Amino acid sequence: MEELLKQILARLDNLNNDVKDLKPLVGQVKILQEQVTRIETRIENDVSDKVRVLYDGYALRGDQVERLREHLDVRKNTYQL
Repeated sequence: MEELLKQILARLDNLNNDVKDLKPLVGQVKILQEQVTRIETRIENDVSDKVRVLYDGYALRGDQVERLREHLDVRKNTYQL
């Protein structure tokens, strides 16, 4: 019976040590979660705005090219007459 009790106490000590080893990991997970949240916020605020601006600029440039093409077509038709 004493031997069994010693084994149980030894296992409890091992479990306590394992729990102590896990506590820093829990803190690291919290830090990583905060970092991911900051990165997500930065992407939403900075990167998505920049992508939107680039897309708008591309669309504007496309409109300018189209107007230039129409203008050149009119000029070409004028010269042909």
